[in-house]
Amino acid sequence: MAQGIESIGLWIAALGTTLIASVSNEGETSKLYVIGTCAAALGAILSALASTKTVKIRKMERERLEKRGTFLRAVGFALVAEARGISSSIRVAASFRSIGNAVALLGLQLPESNNKREKLIEEGNLLAVLGGTYEIAEAEKPTTRVERIRYYGNILETVGDALSINIE
Repeated sequence: MAQGIESIGLWIAALGTTLIASVSNEGETSKLYVIGTCAAALGAILSALASTKTVKIRKMERERLEKRGTFLRAVGFALVAEARGISSSIRVAASFRSIGNAVALLGLQLPESNNKREKLIEEGNLLAVLGGTYEIAEAEKPTTRVERIRYYGNILETVGDALSINIE
């Protein structure tokens, strides 16, 4: 059952990230922010697809999708962290998410027989959730439609990432 919850969590995170990306070009945002949110959304979708066992994908291709998705999320959040014209809390949160995804990607590069693989993946995912939680805690009350979509998209993304953590 845990595998099903992880997959559902990744799809929820993909939905949240996609919501954020859908409004990323509205308002006064930089191109880095737009490109970063779109890359993170695409990465979240690839990771969710890779985790869905009902989709018939060969094991090697599934692993490649997971690595590419995690890589895109790490790069996307790094671009968001470097973007100008956004709040410092979003930049700090994006930094945590980027580092978390980079740590998870490092774990994915290790062979399955390596004991540190799962630990690195889980610690990376925890860092990403920490970043999202920080952004939620620091957010001001959303007043515009775009702010509400970003706020609730972030909540979906963070909750989805938290559900995808396999802590036993």
